[in-house]
Amino acid sequence: MIRNLVSATLLAALLMTGWSAQAATVNLLPSAVVGGSFSLDLELLAGDAPGASPGTFSGQVLITFDSDLAQFTDYTPNGSSGVFLGPVLGGDSSVTTVLLGFNDFTSASPVNEGVIGSFNFTTDAPIDTVINFALEDGFILGSFVNEDPSDAPFFPNFNGTSVQVVPLPAAAWLLAGGLGWLGVFARRRST
Repeated sequence: MIRNLVSATLLAALLMTGWSAQAATVNLLPSAVVGGSFSLDLELLAGDAPGASPGTFSGQVLITFDSDLAQFTDYTPNGSSGVFLGPVLGGDSSVTTVLLGFNDFTSASPVNEGVIGSFNFTTDAPIDTVINFALEDGFILGSFVNEDPSDAPFFPNFNGTSVQVVPLPAAAWLLAGGLGWLGVFARRRST
């Protein structure tokens, strides 16, 4: 009995170390909030994923956020990826989820790094509000595969992000005010 327990423990340890060696990562990278709009770039770092390198990747992601603070507007894929699912909106009255499935993401760099696409949002949240975005695999059993050469599955780490609403910079207000006054003076001169 002890021999079976030791064997099972060793097998489990070997399997876990094999899975942890696949250190691919999926990140959300925020842009600055400008005029109530911002985007989150979906980045894949899959240099350690199994299969050919550079590979051809596909997977599903699920983003969760507070619907009182931000509103999803659209998704823009980069030039090398397609969409096979969504974006599909879900959630309830206080939380919104966005499910997206991408495919054929092929990075030109040999380390398989790049932006898959951008999720675009708007907000009318008060200044200094922090909006949190959770990121996870869109399928409970794992959805990420390197399609080249034979659909090798991998289990990346997922990193969400936060966005802070900041006031429009003073320089922008000064520029807008200056342009307004120039318009007023130009109009007075022409009459």
